[in-house]
Amino acid sequence: SATWSSSSLNLTEELEVGVPRLAYMLTATKGEGAQLKRVLQAVYHPRNYYLLHLDLEASDAERLELAKYVKSETVLAAFGNVLVVGKPDLVTYKGPTMIASTLHGIALLLKRAPHWDWLINLSASDYPLLSQDGQSLLFLSMLWAIISFASRLHWFVGFFSSKEEKGHSSA
Repeated sequence: SATWSSSSLNLTEELEVGVPRLAYMLTATKGEGAQLKRVLQAVYHPRNYYLLHLDLEASDAERLELAKYVKSETVLAAFGNVLVVGKPDLVTYKGPTMIASTLHGIALLLKRAPHWDWLINLSASDYPLLSQDGQSLLFLSMLWAIISFASRLHWFVGFFSSKEEKGHSSA
């Protein structure tokens, strides 16, 4: 089970439209609670959603401390876009449990906050090299590159298809 830190989930009207909304799944294990908070602080932006998961190796006390942190941080509590997993998954880093935990996290995010465009899965040992603004620009430039490529590919395929049709019809 998981609980949101607040009920304020509709940020669409308050924030710019057209910028991708991200969902982050931030995971950690026993003794990595402080690192998980550091990663959250580094990637946090009010427009995105965050799922924090301390796996089964972590103690209930660590999970409780993390939940208290989310509720006590003014910005996190105000926007209510941080979810802490209450019932952790067993995660072994060389097996299917990692994928199962990720899929469980995605299901929780889709159930509680379905309006996101991209998922970023980070562990407590990851530290982002770009700010949220930098990541937004990167995603927009990637999207632009994909659209540009697709339009050129369409022209390219259309150009050769029309030549083949001409060649085929004259034969």
